[in-house]
Amino acid sequence: MLFIGGLMEVIESTGSIKAAVMKAIDKTRGNEFILIAVITILFALGGAVGAVANSVIAFVSIGLIISKALRLDPIIAVAITFGATFAGFNVGFINPYSVGIAHKIAELPLFSGLLFRVIVFVVIVTITIGIHGAMLKKC
Repeated sequence: MLFIGGLMEVIESTGSIKAAVMKAIDKTRGNEFILIAVITILFALGGAVGAVANSVIAFVSIGLIISKALRLDPIIAVAITFGATFAGFNVGFINPYSVGIAHKIAELPLFSGLLFRVIVFVVIVTITIGIHGAMLKKC
């Protein structure tokens, strides 16, 4: 996590993250829900595969840039990054750490029940996006 935080600081100091975020905001101007939904899906996928679950705190800065640019409550920054990542991690349909190891211990075929976990993932992420949409309407 220390390295990811340092990496994010180096990248952020170049201004490239803010420029990319501002370009995405300009493209979705007037329909911020689409931007929040896409970011939620990306972070949920990152959590589902186990890629960013442990280092997600470093990515909250991206959410803060978005929420500040859209004049939203900073809690939305945490929701679209941290919350979405762990919504995906809870299902972890192809997470080699939780599902892969658990199936080996339980002597189940590797990644059996994948379709069920993908369906649950879609349901949980849809609910998460709905919650984020409700948060957007309040702001």
